[in-house]
Amino acid sequence: MPLMELLLKEDVDSLGVRGDLVKVKPGYGRNYLLPRGLAVQATAGNLKQIELQRRALLKKEAADRDHAT
Repeated sequence: MPLMELLLKEDVDSLGVRGDLVKVKPGYGRNYLLPRGLAVQATAGNLKQIELQRRALLKKEAADRDHAT
């Protein structure tokens, strides 16, 4: 049975953190991760979108750190 590649939108215990590309069994992906909005299909467009979100988050965290000091 082939594994399904998904991109995590949220942290999932014992699987990975937001932005990770993971391979899971199809049933786990279809019945748990996708319906709950924890992951999306790993397409080129989704990978690019998550990377842009990750960069924006890192930039915001850096700005928050600068204002805190």
